[in-house]
Amino acid sequence: MNANARRSRTGTQTTTPISEYLASIGSKGGKVSRRTLTTSQAKAMVRAREAKRPKKSNESARRANS
Repeated sequence: MNANARRSRTGTQTTTPISEYLASIGSKGGKVSRRTLTTSQAKAMVRAREAKRPKKSNESARRANS
């Protein structure tokens, strides 16, 4: 059975333009969003993410240990 086809109550296959359109969008979604990262790009992303995190100071560590 075709992925875009639906069976009606009488058992015949019917397709609607909407279901065909949605199927075409769905099939492209995963392909378009995939990307490959080089090692340097991945490391740069990690550095940027780490830079956004608040820095831990020694003051809070000392207070927690005492």
